[in-house]
Amino acid sequence: MVLQLRQICLATGDLEGVAAQIEVLFGLPPCFTDPDVAGFGARNLLFQIGTDFIELIAPTNPKAPLQRFLDRQGGDGGYMAITQVASAAEQQAIRDRASAAGIRIAWELSHRGADFLQWNPADTGGSFLETSFDHAGDFEGEWSAAGGAIGPATPFRLEGITVRSPDPAATAARWGMMLGLVPQDGPRLALRNASIAFAPPAEDGATGLTRIELHSPEAPAILDRATAMGLEVSTEGEAGSFPLCGVEIALRA
Repeated sequence: MVLQLRQICLATGDLEGVAAQIEVLFGLPPCFTDPDVAGFGARNLLFQIGTDFIELIAPTNPKAPLQRFLDRQGGDGGYMAITQVASAAEQQAIRDRASAAGIRIAWELSHRGADFLQWNPADTGGSFLETSFDHAGDFEGEWSAAGGAIGPATPFRLEGITVRSPDPAATAARWGMMLGLVPQDGPRLALRNASIAFAPPAEDGATGLTRIELHSPEAPAILDRATAMGLEVSTEGEAGSFPLCGVEIALRA
């Protein structure tokens, strides 16, 4: 099974504020806003990370599911891991395995040359998970969720995420069963471009998608900008991390 970790969705109550932080820190303006998310009572902005994406999404309706997530979370946080599958057949295989295990579909739609498929986080554990098939079939090019054709690669590479849950091994096994991947030591799942690590709850009890790992030659400058912005920065040589939108951003050069 070949999958790309193509997009990471972060939920926020302050779309413009967090977007401004990303633009200053990473030098990246938003590359797309999807009018269709209005149907969920939300607004979003996408930022291109290499040829993958970070999405910010914010509720516009106090009764929207996204607002309920923010209320439960107690603020901003990681919302969804979005994977791109290689073919309709592979997406159907994921659907079949998940259905056999009693994992429910949260939402699906065939639209704009793609088949979007999201899974109920109460069944997957850890976080929202999406397994979508873009008919263009290009892991490093066209991506329907970003409006289709994408811009030139930016100087970043998405290397991984961390999903926290009360039983990391069980969550890794469940995600691995769905995705057709065998968990490696850690536990972690290796996708085409990045890894998904599974960890126990943080010291403050936080679960869900809590960490994004990025590679960039601009890492030292970004860490300096994060310090100047007043964020709590931890550094080790040319690597470091800081909090943003309820998750830890880990950078290395």
